Amino acid sequence: ALADQANLTQVSARGRNNLAFLFGSIDEALSDRVSREALETARRSGTRALILWHLSQEGFAHALYGRFDAMKAINDDPMWLHAHDDALATRRFYESQAALLRGDLGEAGDLLAESEAMSDQKDPQAMAWIRSGEMSLDLFAGHPEKTLATLNEFNGADWFRVQPVAWPLTTAAAVSGDRDSVIEVVELLSRYHPRFPRERNFLVALAEIGAATEAPLAEIDQMIANALEPDMPFVRMVYLSGTANFLPGDHPKKQDYLEEARKRAEEWELRGFLPLIDQFVT
Repeated sequence: ALADQANLTQVSARGRNNLAFLFGSIDEALSDRVSREALETARRSGTRALILWHLSQEGFAHALYGRFDAMKAINDDPMWLHAHDDALATRRFYESQAALLRGDLGEAGDLLAESEAMSDQKDPQAMAWIRSGEMSLDLFAGHPEKTLATLNEFNGADWFRVQPVAWPLTTAAAVSGDRDSVIEVVELLSRYHPRFPRERNFLVALAEIGAATEAPLAEIDQMIANALEPDMPFVRMVYLSGTANFLPGDHPKKQDYLEEARKRAEEWELRGFLPLIDQFVT
């Protein structure tokens, strides 16, 4: 607020970016709004490096949550013609994650390698995201057990190291169908309360299914609906496929979740989930 009053646009943009990052694992809708404000403020500053930084952060969020049209709009911005390595490293990373979700593992691996080569190897935050990319590659290659085997790396880690891997670990646990793995991921994420509420609440619901208690499907359906604000197709796919995986084979709703997951994977261009569904759910 003080930076806005003093018309310190660069300081204001950076401050908003920091707030967006802090809220990213607590309130995605608020984080999205503040991130958009940060980009708008950066544009008013006229500082090329700052604008590119905030463009890369916006593209990053769109790709990770499966909003590919919005990501393309960011990528089409002419400012990228003047991009520096920091911004390009972030762009290559989020493009690798988009390729992964769309089902192109080869392109995802190549882009991740480019991102790592461009990144500052001494920056722990940058390396944390690269690690999450490696874990996601293992997961979508059909090896959730490899992703889950990294859990011990994050014992006692600061929250900013865990934030990049929260969804890969959550997805791997949901795909694995293993209740013990679900509980282990819940225990890790619960150390950072109130962060990671979407991930924790969903995994707790899956654990209840795995414990043969009454399936909390109304609660899960509400989680799916809540992932529309902001729009997060990736999160909804995790919910649909994980629920289909954990429901017993004779449950009357299992086929409904399975068919919905297949349908949405095509509709939302999240075809990277289809081999996981074939391998683990069906």
